[in-house]
Amino acid sequence: MFNRDDRARYLRLLAFIRPHWRVVLLAAGGTILYGLTEPLVPFVLQPLVDGGFAEGDMRTVYGLTALLFFGFMLRGAASYTATCSMNWLAQQVVYTLRGRMFAQLLRLPMRYFDENSAGSIVSRFTYDALQLMAASTDAVAILLRETVTIIALTVFLFYLDWRMTLLLFVVAPVLAYIIVHVSKKLRTMARAMQEDMSGMNHVVDESLRGRAIVRIYNGQDYEYTRFERQAEAVRFHA
Repeated sequence: MFNRDDRARYLRLLAFIRPHWRVVLLAAGGTILYGLTEPLVPFVLQPLVDGGFAEGDMRTVYGLTALLFFGFMLRGAASYTATCSMNWLAQQVVYTLRGRMFAQLLRLPMRYFDENSAGSIVSRFTYDALQLMAASTDAVAILLRETVTIIALTVFLFYLDWRMTLLLFVVAPVLAYIIVHVSKKLRTMARAMQEDMSGMNHVVDESLRGRAIVRIYNGQDYEYTRFERQAEAVRFHA
């Protein structure tokens, strides 16, 4: 799913997370606990309906209902812990990354500013930094949560009917191929969107800097057309 260059970049990105390993463990614990509670509803509902309501066993009904209630409370607490931890971690990553980017920007030669528009540079600090935040934190959280969820549900399905569950392993290679293909397309679209966002910022920056010239030559319609073209490109790749 990732080539060698992508893995190298991602490992460099994870270096920003390493100093906050305690928060990472807290977020991972909440994410894993959330995934493990995924089979709770089908596990409890079957005996609740078949053995509780159907047979009129109110003791079973009360016990399983209490289990379901506390299970959802645990699931909510795990989700809240994981979400808050990952959001804090993401903001720390963006803060550190933007600081290093700006420090490097101050040391760049003038040739760099001649070859890159102000909108493109600003886009690196706004849109690109947020995308890196999503790649470094959100992607890891989703991958961990969904992996644990799949494992928990697979174990539960084996408990229900191991023969039917084996069919999942037949379909799994096809699903893996589709996921790899779609992920490549999404990365291509993300790169295109970064360029379009940079272009839109450049148009806005030029229009603001040259607002006097735009008014003198009645160039409002022309500038709006330029902006609309870039905004449409961003919307198309969103």
